[in-house]
Amino acid sequence: MEFLKQIFKFKNMKNLEPEVFSAYAKVVWDGKTGGKIKTRKRSIIKVDMPKEFRGLDRYPCPDELFISSIAACLLTTFLYFKKKMRLKLLDLSVEGEGKISRKADGYKLEGAWFKFTVVTRKRYEKAIMQCLNLAEEYCHLLNLLPIKAKVKKTFKFL
Repeated sequence: MEFLKQIFKFKNMKNLEPEVFSAYAKVVWDGKTGGKIKTRKRSIIKVDMPKEFRGLDRYPCPDELFISSIAACLLTTFLYFKKKMRLKLLDLSVEGEGKISRKADGYKLEGAWFKFTVVTRKRYEKAIMQCLNLAEEYCHLLNLLPIKAKVKKTFKFL
């Protein structure tokens, strides 16, 4: 019953923090077919063009980083609610895939699929499902997509 009170609390956006978050990235060309992304934490992520676009394909392409950013957003949004609800979890992963097709006006994202895999105890099933639903609802990157992504939720119980 306690976790239900927590869920109703989350339905009010004022209970989520922080109110404002700023993201920063700078991409510097590497002199070839890619670049280095520098973030606010001074992280460096290398990116390259795939061979299909005459790139060297040395690192992930922007499309892969885009899909992985959404998968990571789903994962961290889930973890946010899991922590708030004090739930136990044994393992968690999110897979993502996107289909990009050439159209008359350029390349467009035609489809996106994400799959949560949660390993937990059977007694947490209902609460974990609520967490998954909240993650899907509140993942702001998922909500930016121009198409409705499919999100599958799978469980493994120990």
